[in-house]
Amino acid sequence: MANLISPCCGDDYTELDFRTEEHMYTCSRCKQTFEIPETDYEFSEAAKEAREEDRMDERRDMGE
Repeated sequence: MANLISPCCGDDYTELDFRTEEHMYTCSRCKQTFEIPETDYEFSEAAKEAREEDRMDERRDMGE
């Protein structure tokens, strides 16, 4: 079963006392606010894709 986590840090989050349409939760670690938590699986996949993209950018910058 997937756990819901903050999309910024992948940490726990809390519901805001005064929610707006765009900001309903706050990250426990970095205090960033966000609208929708994501699953730990989605967070892991996004991080993996970001690392792969960074590697491709480095290769491109080195002229490979």
